[in-house]
Amino acid sequence: MRKTSSGSTSAKPINSILFVCLGNICRSPLAEGVFRDVWTRRGRSMLLDSAATSGWEVGSAPDPRSVSVAVGHGVDIAA
Repeated sequence: MRKTSSGSTSAKPINSILFVCLGNICRSPLAEGVFRDVWTRRGRSMLLDSAATSGWEVGSAPDPRSVSVAVGHGVDIAA
């Protein structure tokens, strides 16, 4: 929140969301995929991405267990 010249507060619009977890193969790709699915079904668009706090899994695809959970809910995170 920021104060305007009149002293009231206004929320700055959110343009993007970054989902973060340790390796970016389980939680953050799943969160990104679920949010993207819900947001898209509501007719909205926003820059979404996921990232890791470590470099252990750089370049790895999402974990098969996360992909399976996503598919079970009609969400594709395999790409």
